[in-house]
Amino acid sequence: ADLRSTQWIADTSRAIHDEKKPDLTLIYLPHLDYCLQKYGPHDPRVAVFETPPLERDLTVVGAMAAELSISSSIEDAQVWVKVFDVAPDSTAFNLMSSGLDVLRASYRNGNKKREPLKPGEIYRVRLGDLLTANTFKAGHRIRVVVSTSFAPDFEPMKQPYRLTIHHSAEHPSRLVLPVYPASAMLSADQ
Repeated sequence: ADLRSTQWIADTSRAIHDEKKPDLTLIYLPHLDYCLQKYGPHDPRVAVFETPPLERDLTVVGAMAAELSISSSIEDAQVWVKVFDVAPDSTAFNLMSSGLDVLRASYRNGNKKREPLKPGEIYRVRLGDLLTANTFKAGHRIRVVVSTSFAPDFEPMKQPYRLTIHHSAEHPSRLVLPVYPASAMLSADQ
């Protein structure tokens, strides 16, 4: 398996299953977004990245940023990022509020004018307003879910396409967390 990228197919009209990479294929389903928290790390409709259980508490306060290296098979792509706090019993708590966690790649530079992608070319995109305040407790995991669906709140792409998230040394992808230092935390008796 190629561990330097993750790709799947987004299709607005039907489900697609890639037999060669069954865990990396996105099945686009309208209205999937409202029940995404129910799907686990092996769901073929989304790309999921998850840490091992944390060794100590980790508090984040403010704007997290998803910095992704992506390529698309067409001139645009929709990227939706959700961050979850996953308890030891696998219960996943959604830390995001809708709207700030989606990006149309042709508007990746914040311009009002569309900038089409060149199919196959790798671009850096940044979703920098992933606002939260949460303490990931020791034993919990951080889960990042990437999808191409945000219907009906965000118009879906009109044609199927393959989205690739690159995660190599040359083309990294990462989640940047605003870590609040433990030394700054107030105790219950303060």
